[in-house]
Amino acid sequence: MSTGSQLSERGTGLCRVRIFANGLMLQFRASVEQARNFTTAVNGWPSRFHILIDHEADPDLPWLPCRNLWD
Repeated sequence: MSTGSQLSERGTGLCRVRIFANGLMLQFRASVEQARNFTTAVNGWPSRFHILIDHEADPDLPWLPCRNLWD
């Protein structure tokens, strides 16, 4: 599993979270803090995911599922 981020250490606001797994790509929007916390949690899962986080938070993207868990 690998992760990537184009966010600065002190990034705030909303971001796009892209999850890649087995040829599937899912896109969500989340706060920067939620995205970082989600990525940290996924790194501990025994699965193969690739997660990219960037500042392309489209308001039409759905929110990261269970986003309040990642606050």
